[in-house]
Amino acid sequence: MRRPILSSEWLILATALYLVLAANGSFLRHLNAVLAGVDFATQALVFGSVLVGLIAALLALITPSRFARSVLAVVVVIAAVLAFFMDHYGAVIDRHALQSVLETDAREGIEWLSPAMLRGVLAVALPPLAALAWVRVHARSWPQALKARAVLLGVCFGLVAVAIALDYRTMASVARNHAELRDLANPINLVNATRSYLKHARAPQAGAPAVVGGDVQRGETWPAAGKRPLVLVLVVGESLRSASLGLLGYARDTTPELARRDVVAFGEVHACGTNTATSVPCMFSGLGAADYDEGRARSRENLLDVLRRAGFDVVWIDNNTGSKHVADRVVEVDVAAATRPRICNERGCFDHVLVSELEERLAKIERDTVLVLHQKGSHGPAYFERYPEAFRRFRPDCRSNALQDCSHEQLVNSYDNTVLYSDHELSEMIDVLAAARDRVDGLFLYVSDHGESTGEHGYYLHGAPALIAPEEQTRVPMLLWLAPEYLARRKLDRNCVNVRGGTHTSHDALFPLVLGLLDLHTAVYDASLDPITACAPRL
Repeated sequence: MRRPILSSEWLILATALYLVLAANGSFLRHLNAVLAGVDFATQALVFGSVLVGLIAALLALITPSRFARSVLAVVVVIAAVLAFFMDHYGAVIDRHALQSVLETDAREGIEWLSPAMLRGVLAVALPPLAALAWVRVHARSWPQALKARAVLLGVCFGLVAVAIALDYRTMASVARNHAELRDLANPINLVNATRSYLKHARAPQAGAPAVVGGDVQRGETWPAAGKRPLVLVLVVGESLRSASLGLLGYARDTTPELARRDVVAFGEVHACGTNTATSVPCMFSGLGAADYDEGRARSRENLLDVLRRAGFDVVWIDNNTGSKHVADRVVEVDVAAATRPRICNERGCFDHVLVSELEERLAKIERDTVLVLHQKGSHGPAYFERYPEAFRRFRPDCRSNALQDCSHEQLVNSYDNTVLYSDHELSEMIDVLAAARDRVDGLFLYVSDHGESTGEHGYYLHGAPALIAPEEQTRVPMLLWLAPEYLARRKLDRNCVNVRGGTHTSHDALFPLVLGLLDLHTAVYDASLDPITACAPRL
């Protein structure tokens, strides 16, 4: 059979049409929900035409005639991958999602690969790839190629203009009120995400970062020199949501050990973001969620710098994917690749590695110290790799990183097992700190970076944009444990702290809360954000 000959322009139009029909299911489903009560068939045709025109215009700009088949094949594969994550996990492709992908490590990245993913990608990509391999591209001279490309762009923009004109009122209303649709328009969303990422991730200004808390001083409650060192263990959790903690009213007892540790639980804490790359720098920046900007945060000091200036030894100990530049100016230790028997393998370490590291460091501490422990926690999709066999209490659990291969019950059981294991490890950290009370005065603070979705409202994992992020991804726990020696030293009213545990707060509180707990005075301390400011003297 003779292979057909097509111009690159016809290939571009055909590819754009195929991507709208086969790789934009999430976009069309969300559009259907947005246009409830409106003639969806007509609107799908209008919005689909706009999408075809925009995708074809984009492809026309990036696809040389000579390499049309190769470039279009790459675009098809990328779009198929994006479609898989959007359709199966409810992912939204924005700069935060792109940042999470670019800043992950190989161990975490491998967890996303699965036979189900391969099947899903091939189902979308194989038909156009086969067609692209079969057809031949009509060769033209440069003047002819440029003329044809100009005509194609004119057709694309004309199609967009006509489609918009058919129902401008609906189009304008949807575009204005549902900006999240642009993050579902595949593959235009990746172009927008890349542009936004490059804009926000630009290098900070040359020179030293702007000083924060340069006036910090210790308060009157600090004892005279020569007393025992004060140690704050600050645990940054991963993907743990308030809704799944028995300590906070969840029907399952997922926190039996913490419930016996006299812990103050703040359950109404709103996360700064829905991904680690945003939340972790934001909560340490002191800027607050409303004013947080990655470039601005990178160009100024953060909470750890203030603590170091106040005379604390500050060490960030990481079992995740790094501090996201928060610990750039303090000691940062990566234990994710440790070789400890039984708790580490080629895929990484269970969070018990942080307990072991804490024990070893506490035995050597001689100065006031802040130890930041960054957990692997409940990070998906491979929940089953976050807890050892002994913590498979809730069964049947999902033993796959392809969440669509598991029932909702299995998925929830796996996630709850990660919570149960975190409960055990956090309790062990508290016990290790309490066992050192003859040498140090200790306090323990835990806060999760963001929450996690396990299928509620069609969302999985985390990373949804703020406009549409469900509560499961934004409401996180914050836990506080205070040694009796610390309470006496700090003159803190424990009953008051217990009462304050039920207040609504946010990640914005971390910066002032730590300063308040350590009785550090500085102009950047905001008492209105410190949830326990009324419980301790500020002399």
